[in-house]
This record gives sequence, structure tokens and C-alpha cells, in this order.
Amino acid sequence: MIARSIVSNKFIAFNDVANTPPLRYIEAMKITFFGHAAIGVETLSGETLIFDPYRSGGFGGKMAYRPIEGEWDWVVITHNHDDHAAIDTLSGALKNDPGSLMEAFQCQIYPLSHDEYEGARFGGEVGVRILNIDGFRVCHLSDVGQAPPPEWFASLDHIDVCFLPVGGFFTIGPLQGLEWYRALSPTILIPIHYKTDSVDLPLEPVEHFLSYFPPDMIHTSSDLEILDTQDLENHQGIVVLDVKNKK
Repeated sequence: MIARSIVSNKFIAFNDVANTPPLRYIEAMKITFFGHAAIGVETLSGETLIFDPYRSGGFGGKMAYRPIEGEWDWVVITHNHDDHAAIDTLSGALKNDPGSLMEAFQCQIYPLSHDEYEGARFGGEVGVRILNIDGFRVCHLSDVGQAPPPEWFASLDHIDVCFLPVGGFFTIGPLQGLEWYRALSPTILIPIHYKTDSVDLPLEPVEHFLSYFPPDMIHTSSDLEILDTQDLENHQGIVVLDVKNKK
């Protein structure tokens, strides 16, 4: 049997089974950027969740990020392109059915277009995902390729953390990324899906998107750890995470 107790806002695991490894306590929700659109989240309870895992070596070697390692309890797939849906490359429980995600994270799905031609150019719709993780509203904007629809925001609650593609060509680019940032106004925006030396696709580098913001709005970090609502405000702005799985 495993019981959990909260002491000073920390989760502490107690184990009365000799051969079962104890759970470790987690002080903060942790966000890791593996590359492309793949984002890992570790929750306060120690569960692991990954958004849009790419296929290492995909597109004839153009997707040169290293394989995603670790054990993953949950997988969130925004659309079924191979650079976003390579579940078969992962290890762990890999729970991904909509019903379970809805029950665990109040996962909401919003269909939007992959491009400005109602998906005709790059493969139809993508499913923007908004989850409640540890009390924070977390949004992954997938491969959105259209301008922000005004009617979409009318009933949308505030977003705490947003993962936004900014590399263009297949998705919105830097200028439309700015448009989305202004429309969505998240507390923290983390840019994704941009050019690095580990992806040989016609994308723009993140610096093109960052050029629209004053330096004091931009923060860099290896991972992002969020303790609570106050700590969320401390990170307010654009947070550029290190790309963990560069070749």
C-alpha cells in the first residue's frame, strides 16, 4: 500500500511494501522541451505526460532530434502526423484515450486548421488541447496554421501556460505567433516548432519570433518548474526552454 501525505505543500510517499520503490516527492510541476512540438510535463503527484512525440530520424533523417526516453503515464496527441504522433517510440503506460484524459485533466479539444486554406495545404485539422494540470490551464496549440478566430476566445478561460508554434511554413510563423500571443494573453508562452540544427525542415528560428518582444519579457531556462500561482507570475512572459534532445 502507498499513502501520500502533504507536508509544507510537498508530496511525500510512504511505502509499506518492502520491494516496491517509494514514490519521490515533487515540489513543482516541471515542463521539459524535447524538441519540435514534444513537451514533457511532470505533475506534483509524480505522473508524467508528454505532448506530440516526434519520430527520431523521421522524414528521411530530417527529424534528427534524439529519441525521447523515460516512462510516460500519459500521451496527448494533437493530430496524427508522424512528427507529432509517434507513440510507438515511447515507453510507459501511455494512456491516451480521450475519456481518460478528460477525467484526469479535464482535457478540452478545439479543432482548428493546419493552414490558412482550411487545411487543404497541410492535411486538414489539428486539435488544440487545453488541460488542467495541477490547477494550471495548459494549452498546446499543435500545428495551428490559421489566424486566431475571434469567436474562439469569447468562451475561453485564461491560459496559464501556452505552447505555441512559431516556425512558419507548416504552421503559423513569427508574426502570426505575435497575433496569437496578443489574442490569447497567456501568463507564460513557450515557443515550439521552430528551426534548430536538429531539424532539416523549412522552419524559421525562434529568434525571429523573439524579435517582436522587448528583452525584459524574454526568459531562458533549461526546464520550467512552477511551484504555485505566485511562482507562475514570477515567470510571466516568453520562456524559451533549452531543447533537451538536440543531436
